[in-house]
Amino acid sequence: MLLGCGLCKSQSVVFPSEATGRALSPSQKAALEGLASKGIAVHFFSDPTGGYAESRQKPLIGDDHGDFPFAIVRPKTIEEVSKAMECCSHSGIKDISVYNGGHSTQGMKGSVVIKLSALNQVSVQQGTPPIVTFGGGCTNAQVDSACKPHGVAITAGNASSVGAVGAMLGGGVGYLARWQGLTIDNLVEATVVLANGEIVVASKDENSDLLFSLKGGGGNFGVVVEAKVKAGVLDFDPSYKKGELYAETRIVRHGDGSFKIFGNGMGTSENVFCAWRDYALRAPNHVSVDCMLPTGGPMVQMFTYKGGHKEAITESKEQWSLLGKHMVKIAKPQNYFDAVQTAASKQIDSLYPSRHCFRLAIMDSLPDEAIKILMNACTTGRPNNNSLIHVERLGGKIDTPDDGAEASAFAHRGGQFWISMIGIYSVKGKKSTLEADGIVDDWIDSLYNGLKPYAIGKSCTGTMGYYDHRTKTVLNENAFGDMGYNGDKKTRHRVARIMTAKKKYDPNNVFQHVENGFSNARNVDPSKELASNSLSQGQPLESPMN
Repeated sequence: MLLGCGLCKSQSVVFPSEATGRALSPSQKAALEGLASKGIAVHFFSDPTGGYAESRQKPLIGDDHGDFPFAIVRPKTIEEVSKAMECCSHSGIKDISVYNGGHSTQGMKGSVVIKLSALNQVSVQQGTPPIVTFGGGCTNAQVDSACKPHGVAITAGNASSVGAVGAMLGGGVGYLARWQGLTIDNLVEATVVLANGEIVVASKDENSDLLFSLKGGGGNFGVVVEAKVKAGVLDFDPSYKKGELYAETRIVRHGDGSFKIFGNGMGTSENVFCAWRDYALRAPNHVSVDCMLPTGGPMVQMFTYKGGHKEAITESKEQWSLLGKHMVKIAKPQNYFDAVQTAASKQIDSLYPSRHCFRLAIMDSLPDEAIKILMNACTTGRPNNNSLIHVERLGGKIDTPDDGAEASAFAHRGGQFWISMIGIYSVKGKKSTLEADGIVDDWIDSLYNGLKPYAIGKSCTGTMGYYDHRTKTVLNENAFGDMGYNGDKKTRHRVARIMTAKKKYDPNNVFQHVENGFSNARNVDPSKELASNSLSQGQPLESPMN
């Protein structure tokens, strides 16, 4: 997803009269204060100047995000996370979320937030394959920095400000995913602090049911404080330095919209994008294929090639060059860490932090009808010149993981495209109006709803839940991918495994507010049961999601 970085300025925040989430009793607040007396940092809503406002800051997010937890706990070690969870368990605090340190719009919901930013250690163990171990509070930038000297990389979100563990728990997609698979497909071990404070290890040999559930089922089972992930070696050509790959960015001409560049030989943006789509569907697995559709500018096509230089040049000449004439092209071997992974953050850093809304959809297909909707959204139907749409080709190794699709809880195998819709209300240093905000709201609603018929699965489950600032509620569109209704025996068995793990590791549903990234797997309610005889007779399940 194309996102940048930046910090919001807390002094402009208008604090509400009451915190959000379930209220803490005096005894619960006293228990948290006891953590502080033991050296564990705890910041309270009731004292916004005592570190609370700073702790609540999040990269990319404007000051108006509506989550004000009663307390934010900032442990420095795994043991402190354990003590914090034990304290919450003993005092009856159940309304807990976990913030991994990235740029999520959520992660601050509930009464108490466990903020893991201090758990940011990374180590690389060389071998076949290399193993990268990183803490629960690491960003991609921190993981990449440690991996760079070794010339290895894990699949991660395609921006440096992404929280590595948070992105992984929902799947983990990026420029390497079609070549290497999702992050969860390469997860070999996770250290997890459970709701009662117990520290457990999830691997193939130990708590394997928890490992399965974490791999696409999200963070609703415990606090993942450390992960071990197989890495890929970025050594594609003898003429490249280790860590380099061939990358090409093309700013493409088209003949309509707010940025009219004629003479491209292909006509409208719709024609250009159709050509891009057709190539994306036939592109080899070692090519990542992305397209940025700004509402105030030309189309931007992005490719990376995991292979030899001559082969990459051939692909560029014979394929990429046919996808619309470019007005600017950057095409050369580039360092994955310094150039490719940081490009998104550098591109829009000037806009963020911003007030914005965000939607996701995983598409089963992109027929011409859906493309018309996309093109209208970024040309004549645009809300302003700052909003944008990012379309990323999925497939490849995402659909054929080494351990098989049934080794994980991830429910979106087979999705063709991932579409991020970002409606910008106002950018850094500027204010908007209620009228202008309403135009953005109408735009993203129309775009999102228009794409639903083409999203993966039944009931549009490829469209993701989102926070509606107008109603101050989270709309949970996704029912754990296709798990909640599909009569397929394997799918239904996966549901049963996830629900069994939830009841075992988080029986009181303490982690119901934890966000689940790419998969957006909705929290499983352990109090609910599978429909009777549903597994044996092939009847669709009632959705087990709350």
